[in-house]
Amino acid sequence: MTEPDVGLPPSIGDRAARGLVWVAFERYGQQAITFFTFVVLSRILAPTAFGFLAMGVVYTTLVEELIDLGMGPALVQRAQLDDRHRNTAFVVNVVIGFGFAALGWMGGGLVAALYRQPDLTPVIQWLSLGFAVEGAIVTQEALLRRELKFRVLTTRGIAAAIMGSIAAIVAASMGAGLWSLVILQLTKRVAGFVVLWSASTWRPRLQFSQHHLAEILGFGWYMLGSRLLTWVSQRSDDLMIGLFLGPQALGFYGMGYRGFNLLTAAMSGVMNTVVFPALSELQADRPRFLKAFRSATTANALVVLPVFAALALFGNDVVRVLFGAEWAPAGPVLRVLSLIGVAQAVVGLTNAALLALGRSDLTFRIGLASTFINVVGFAVAVRWGITAVATAFVVRAYLLSPLGLLALRRVADLRIRDHLGLFVGPIAATLVAVVAASATVSGIEPQSAWARLIVGFSVGGVAYVGAAYAFAPSIVRDAAARVRRALPKRAAG
Repeated sequence: MTEPDVGLPPSIGDRAARGLVWVAFERYGQQAITFFTFVVLSRILAPTAFGFLAMGVVYTTLVEELIDLGMGPALVQRAQLDDRHRNTAFVVNVVIGFGFAALGWMGGGLVAALYRQPDLTPVIQWLSLGFAVEGAIVTQEALLRRELKFRVLTTRGIAAAIMGSIAAIVAASMGAGLWSLVILQLTKRVAGFVVLWSASTWRPRLQFSQHHLAEILGFGWYMLGSRLLTWVSQRSDDLMIGLFLGPQALGFYGMGYRGFNLLTAAMSGVMNTVVFPALSELQADRPRFLKAFRSATTANALVVLPVFAALALFGNDVVRVLFGAEWAPAGPVLRVLSLIGVAQAVVGLTNAALLALGRSDLTFRIGLASTFINVVGFAVAVRWGITAVATAFVVRAYLLSPLGLLALRRVADLRIRDHLGLFVGPIAATLVAVVAASATVSGIEPQSAWARLIVGFSVGGVAYVGAAYAFAPSIVRDAAARVRRALPKRAAG
């Protein structure tokens, strides 16, 4: 059987590949630093402290979406952009950011009352101060993404993560407890702001145009709606667990979900960040658009499938080794969430493709369906505990995974059967690795977590690489060639 051509158009492909290297460095670097930080902090702080932080983050992430108003992605996607678009977006974001900072400081007690946790009030108040900083970086970040200048964004992300990590670990070591987590969040925001504004050459002017705001929001409203639905879909589990099961259960669930989310951000998140602006440049050339989409999707699948399969097998061992026996309830959560891997590989980039075509209305409708099923599923599952909530999340992902593909078939003539055929090789290679790793560790005691991880990852990794070259050689060669071309060009520049 002849494998489909998955090559990316040279000019856009190489620029996107170079951007991908920097985004990958940023995400992997940030995730590694964040992961290290939480491993250290998990040995110092109780699960309840992480639960309180998660309660606060439910609120802060909602406000962050409202500050953006969908204008960041709109600035990236818009074909024609002038200074009045940029300045108007900046002024609106800053005003909204300062407004929410004041509102959070004055109304933090209302959020705490919702959880029936009065000690949460000062946490909400201090976290809200970061909204003023967020409003001042939305436009800067969007313009850099539009120009595929990911090197600056990488510097910002890594520097902020390092500064936040140092501040949090020092504070926790000095007995700050929960406040070390608050310090982590605020330090990252301030450090990121300083680095971004120091590196960026664009400076805003105090200029506002209602006409240009309307042009931006024409795309942005749908984008905002999609993001708010995503927030409800992704945060309603934290909200319900916090309300009905308490901060300790939320701490366990949050740690398991954090491991899953770190990997998602570091893999599909990296690809989405680069794919959206790259595909936006190709939106008028449908054949090249689809070719680029196929290339990005298969490259994403090569990494996503084996990593999530490994966590589904060894999630309990990972939690025991990294966080200690005290965090054992987080292991089943991590394992269940990792079962989402196949869906993530097949449809993980469909939203980016639809947005690149300007169809934020379709992503909104898909998000609406996803949100409804998630909320209902979480509400039903929460009575059976945190693992049941994780199961509801995975079931929803598979139920709705066809919607993105159907939307792309409608607006971009995507051939779904051909698209699904791209994953036969990577899935087969993953299954070979799973069987090899499972058989190898079957005789190792569950208490020997280190041994199970070392042996399982080593055997599974070797099996996967060999099987991938056997079952999907052209996909592997295409992905490897892009990386090879990207590295020296960026290094030379």
